[in-house]
Amino acid sequence: MTVEGSKVQALVSDALKVDAIEEAFNDFLVQRKDEGIKYSALEKEIIAMINDPQGESQDTVLPQLVAVISSVSSDSHSKLLFKLLESVVNANIATARKVCDTLLVNEKLTPANPLLWQGSFYLIKKIVCHVDYKGVREIMKTCLEKAQLLPSRFSTSEYPNVTALELTLKHILDRQVCLLPAYFIVNEIRKMYPENKDWPHWKLAGLLSEVVDSFRPLVQMLSPIGRPLMFPVVDPSAHGVHHSWKLEQGTLKLALKGNLPYEKEYTEPQTRLIRYVLEQPYSREVLCGMLGLQKQHKQRHAVLEEQLVELLVQAMERAENTPEQDSDAADELGVSHWLWHHLSSQIIYFVLFQFASFSHLVTLLHEKLAERKLRKGRDQLMWVLLQYISGSIQKNPLAEFLPLLRLYDLLYPEREPLPVPDYTRPICVHQMAVACIWIHIVKKAQTEQQNAQKEIAAASAAAAGPGGIAPSPATAAGGKTDSRAFTTLLQRHFPQALKNHQEFLQHNALNPPSSAPSGDYRVALLCNAFSTTLDCLARPMGSLMESLHGNLSQKGSGNAGGGAGGMPNTGPISPIPLAFLDALTVHAKMSLIHSIVTHVIKCAQTKMNVPLAPALVETYSRLLVYTEIESLGIKGFITQVMTSVSKSQAWGIFHTLVEMFTFRVHHMQPQYRIQLLTLLHSCAVPQQHQTQLTLCVENAALRLIGLLGAAEMQPCYSRSAADIKPLFSSDSEELNRALILTLARVISVAGCETQHSGWYKDLLTLIQQQTPHSWSSNTRDCFPPPLAEFFGQAANQPVKESKQQLKQNIEEEHRKVLAMNPDDWPAHFSPQSNNPPFFLCLLWKQLLETERINPVAYKCIERIGARGLGSHLRTFCDFLVYEFANSGKGQHVNKCIDVLNEMVWQYNVVTIERLVLCLALRPLEGNEAQVCCFIIQLLLLKTPQFRSRVQDFVKDNSSEHWRQNNWHEKHLAFQRKFPERFGPPESVLETIGQGGSYQSLPTYFGNVCLRFLPVFDITIHRFTEIPPVTKSLETILEHLGCLYKFHDRPVTYLYTTLHYYERKLRDRPLLKRKLVSSIMGSLKDVRPQGWALSEAYLSYSIRPADDLNWLPELDYYVKLVGRLVDTTAGRSPFPFPAMDWRFNEFPNASCHALYVTAVELLALPASPAIVANALMDVVLQGYNLLPVSEATPVESWVNAVGLLLTYLPESYWSVLYDRIVELLSGPQLSSYTYPCSPLHLFHFSTVVGQGLDAPFVLLLAVAHAFFTHANIGQMGGLPQFVKDRLHPLIRTEEQYLWLCHLIGPTLQRFSVDKPKCVFDLTVELYELLEQVDKNVSEIRMIDPICDLLYHIKYMFTGDQVKTEVEQVIRNLKPPLRLRLRFISHLNPQ
Repeated sequence: MTVEGSKVQALVSDALKVDAIEEAFNDFLVQRKDEGIKYSALEKEIIAMINDPQGESQDTVLPQLVAVISSVSSDSHSKLLFKLLESVVNANIATARKVCDTLLVNEKLTPANPLLWQGSFYLIKKIVCHVDYKGVREIMKTCLEKAQLLPSRFSTSEYPNVTALELTLKHILDRQVCLLPAYFIVNEIRKMYPENKDWPHWKLAGLLSEVVDSFRPLVQMLSPIGRPLMFPVVDPSAHGVHHSWKLEQGTLKLALKGNLPYEKEYTEPQTRLIRYVLEQPYSREVLCGMLGLQKQHKQRHAVLEEQLVELLVQAMERAENTPEQDSDAADELGVSHWLWHHLSSQIIYFVLFQFASFSHLVTLLHEKLAERKLRKGRDQLMWVLLQYISGSIQKNPLAEFLPLLRLYDLLYPEREPLPVPDYTRPICVHQMAVACIWIHIVKKAQTEQQNAQKEIAAASAAAAGPGGIAPSPATAAGGKTDSRAFTTLLQRHFPQALKNHQEFLQHNALNPPSSAPSGDYRVALLCNAFSTTLDCLARPMGSLMESLHGNLSQKGSGNAGGGAGGMPNTGPISPIPLAFLDALTVHAKMSLIHSIVTHVIKCAQTKMNVPLAPALVETYSRLLVYTEIESLGIKGFITQVMTSVSKSQAWGIFHTLVEMFTFRVHHMQPQYRIQLLTLLHSCAVPQQHQTQLTLCVENAALRLIGLLGAAEMQPCYSRSAADIKPLFSSDSEELNRALILTLARVISVAGCETQHSGWYKDLLTLIQQQTPHSWSSNTRDCFPPPLAEFFGQAANQPVKESKQQLKQNIEEEHRKVLAMNPDDWPAHFSPQSNNPPFFLCLLWKQLLETERINPVAYKCIERIGARGLGSHLRTFCDFLVYEFANSGKGQHVNKCIDVLNEMVWQYNVVTIERLVLCLALRPLEGNEAQVCCFIIQLLLLKTPQFRSRVQDFVKDNSSEHWRQNNWHEKHLAFQRKFPERFGPPESVLETIGQGGSYQSLPTYFGNVCLRFLPVFDITIHRFTEIPPVTKSLETILEHLGCLYKFHDRPVTYLYTTLHYYERKLRDRPLLKRKLVSSIMGSLKDVRPQGWALSEAYLSYSIRPADDLNWLPELDYYVKLVGRLVDTTAGRSPFPFPAMDWRFNEFPNASCHALYVTAVELLALPASPAIVANALMDVVLQGYNLLPVSEATPVESWVNAVGLLLTYLPESYWSVLYDRIVELLSGPQLSSYTYPCSPLHLFHFSTVVGQGLDAPFVLLLAVAHAFFTHANIGQMGGLPQFVKDRLHPLIRTEEQYLWLCHLIGPTLQRFSVDKPKCVFDLTVELYELLEQVDKNVSEIRMIDPICDLLYHIKYMFTGDQVKTEVEQVIRNLKPPLRLRLRFISHLNPQ
């Protein structure tokens, strides 16, 4: 003991010294009066020691004093010393925190020392009020730790120990005393006692549970209603996965803020959500975004493996429940077939990037299937596993695949050989998949054994040397080769059940069939079984390639032109059927596409000048749809094939590949679209074939730009100006205008007008620098604010000469050219001459006056170039409009149109699609804009040239090219009937001495009808912007709307049109109906009944033109929403017909259901308010009458309504805000009279479970669903809405609590995507609290409200809004000031 310690001990001993006689007769003596004097002296001595600057500080004296107290056995002495400690604290000699800490760290503070235990905790209870809240938190933690020392059972004599600690904790935890934020308390309790792990002492359990339960209202405020039952729609065209859907990577749990007592379903792994997303086609990127998976980080996820296995088992169960007579049909054509196909793709992806382990998958699958007897789907299961095995068995050790043997034993218990299936049906590849697996495994075992023997022999020879002694085989192998795997396999014979299958495959491997791949799947079986055995694979793969390009050795050297319409005359024309490609394993497909790519690149590099065979090109396009071969497929096409062909300047092949992409490739990841657009913009087209190739490239770029969505645009937002240049063209004003129109639609539909405004400005500035242009007021009125503001500035509106001046300049140029020698025209109009771009205007005038074109004009066109002709065409369009606007009516107009048609169809000066596109994009105002639309209408409809082409093409062709094997024949027939030339007519060539020298590039897919489609899209939009030409648009749709049968994305186009032009179309129900019926109706011959629109809407669409009065009842909306609910839940029977999503515009059924439902809602002849209210009333008015089930509970209906609102324009979803205002201003909350707590009526499960009247909670549920699905642009206006519209309304506590329930679930999303919104909402909550506090006499739910404010501070805002809230807290009544004092750090008094 130190000197000071001895001194403290001596002082205490002296003060408390008692004679033995006194102690013996203590009960019979009168106490001396100097006891108080002795205590006072002791107190002074202790204080003097603590304050002595030369002595020890309180850090030393207090522990020594506590050590003395610990050794005291007298109750009175113990109390005296504890009173001494209390006096030291009250006199501010020692801090209360220091005294409490000193007592609590004392090793002797145990229940075995009752005087010290009880005295310490009672003293802490008295003085803890002097400790700051952070110190109180540490004291509370230590008290809870000390509670673990209490025995679970104790006698009556030990009860005071428990009482002392219980009372101390009760005092600390008392919300009325408010020693620290209760938010800290619950956090420490839950950290110390996690659910289902550690439990508090039973005597304290009630106290701690009461504290935890007091936070249930806060949890209720923060939890989105029905969140565990909400599912997103996998829509790759929309924005990426936002924060609402992101899960914790390792646990798959919701990323919840705060250690709070959330409901069990909110804290469990969201396996149902993961299974739902996994089951959706094209969901890999969405799932990786949800889980934060990155390809470069190889990390196995056991939970992901479990869900993959669960889906496989569900597929087996589904097969088991399929009727026997329907099983084959279901496997080949129905939903089950696509599910198996999709699961194989998912497994390949996640195992390939090591997010899952194949051996673990198979082992877990065996465990699951061993518990149940499922046999019907075994062949399909083996087919799925074969997909991965065929492509990976060469790169992985054999041991990785041996668990399959146990799975085989389980699923194939037969002792007799299975029969050989009918090889003329595609199902045979499934039935023989297990035999193929065995062949691959046996081959792998033999290869490993041979490699091991070679290693041993090499090691032995090296070790022995000349005359040496060879080591034993085991020693020579050095332990590197583990023979256990193939020993295990070779100990087993090839299964007897597969004997017939093996013999069949071996026989056909020696005698492969030579027939073409149609109706005979033996070649597919051989490719599947022997894809890793090159000598066996060569013959069947060779026969496939020969069926695609013929015998190259027998082909003569041809040219890039050929037959009618530039069609080649040689090469096979029938592609490999899609059913046959589906029957190939992934490895076989990779071998086939590799052979095709090699052949294409070889043809390009050797400049054979032989066009690719149509069969090969069509087959190549079909192989690009398989996501499991993406690296060799679409990625290889963009980064390898297109680049190599372009560098080799094999323009015939390049033209063919661009055509193939334009008219055949459906789903493509956003980054590949941007890469291809970059390539097309930078493509240097040669002089030869310049017109045709330029038109093809520009049409492909136009189509690409028109299909760009938020998914393609979003990654660009973070890029610099230099990185976004690939989006726009350096010389084509029309392409850049199309890009701006697409950008406007993306911004408007995605609701991100207020975001990325700097990026928009940078992009638009760069475009204006390359191709300066302006927009008409009709178009600018439809632009979202950032674009409208940019183009509304004078600096971004180039000065244009007046039409009158243009007319005079052209007349003057016309006189000048007439006086020139025609041979001088090419030099005069060449780009180097810098003369005005009047060539087409002069050519039109010449044709109008002389009814002929001087052949020298074609030399001028060649000199100007296809791209340079664009400026001439723009001037020509402006000139045409002026001429028509001032020419009067009658014969002159007809003659002008006839001459214009001759330039298009007879003289091939300009194509119809290029002319219409340029006309549609001219920035014309007023009457001139209407005249321009009139010219377009006359061009398209007055003469039969274009109409007849469209009618014949639509009548004779199907848009479902993947189902056809004779597309090329029909294409040839159309080209023969309507031949296309991209150069001078034959008669003109003969005149200028070049007869027969013009050769066009081969076209396999395109024609004028298909090339017109992206132009038609833009034309409809321009007409929509000008209300006076509505009738003209309806007429054009009547005649040409059938062309949308061949549109890549007809429903998406219709959706974006109705969405973007909602204000323009709101009062034009007939036009809306015409748009929908024309575009959707064009597909009636190729889509099954019920594929999109409801029966009710179809009935409305065939009503007479003047019958537009239709206001559907609520039952209509229930059925419409129910269709989406059932689709999302995967209910059977399926609401929509089964489709091959690889060739559909949508990637999955849920996405299809969402878009067609949104289109139908937008097309209704009712105002947005009526439609949106009816949509919400599906849940709000009759939730207890909905056809709910276990698969589709009320929450799934709420989810569907919220999801639909986010896909509708702001005029629809803003009605939700109107309903919120209506509720908060109504008497139910402004004059609350219900007998129960408002928290009870705001709890969804309680209200719905009891079937109560639920206006409060159902509107909350719809709002939460909307906020969960909405993008941040749609959510970003919430703070302003609260400030402008709700702030004046909220006067009562019930209104305020409802608002807290509304805002609470949005805070976490805002904190990630838009933190300023959290700050704004926080300030609003404080100001509204002040408003309510002044308006009511007492706030009853004071604790939940304060808990929410503390949660916001510690989880989101910190001190960011400290200045604003402190001012508010000063103005609150004392109870609120007391509880919020740790936020403001103000004295509650």
